Amino acid sequence: SNKVKRATVLKMSCVPFLFLKEQRGVYSVVRLCRAMQVSKSGFYGWLTSEPSPRRKRTALIREAVAEVYHQSNCIYGSYKIAEKLKSDERLETACRNTVAKAMQDLGIKSRVSRKFKPTTTVSDPTKKPAPNILAQDFKADAPNRKWVADITYLPTLTGWVYLAVVIDLFSRKVVGWEMSNRLTTTACHRCSQKRNRN
Repeated sequence: SNKVKRATVLKMSCVPFLFLKEQRGVYSVVRLCRAMQVSKSGFYGWLTSEPSPRRKRTALIREAVAEVYHQSNCIYGSYKIAEKLKSDERLETACRNTVAKAMQDLGIKSRVSRKFKPTTTVSDPTKKPAPNILAQDFKADAPNRKWVADITYLPTLTGWVYLAVVIDLFSRKVVGWEMSNRLTTTACHRCSQKRNRN
């Protein structure tokens, strides 16, 4: 349609000016204008022109999306970013589709490409369960008498990992920890080994 054609022409007409803006610190404006076949007055007029309210809002949305995205360690997608924008009064709000468009324009995307389904319990029917020595008695009268362990999962820049932690029930301090990409008892075993070496 004519409306689309006009928008395309307007967008293309800004390309030389964008290039000039980026390169004017390297080459003189006069030389750049001559090479791009545009007038110097036209370039400075474009540079100082007041952006439309829509352009201002688009710029604010992109800034907000980029801020939330990097604060999440590049993990958040359009849905979570849109929810975060709603909850933060400092940031420009936008619907999920607008956030997705901003992410596309910025060349960013969630680094978690598929939904992670953590496994928190893996039972092996061929092995006998460990005896319940503590019997839910979590009081300790001296250090290194009673240790407990737990495993959780965490998002990282390279994907999800399991974190195993061993805690001394007397001091309530972490005495060992280990990270792994698999849920196995080996992680907890390595926790205690680290503690023994220290």
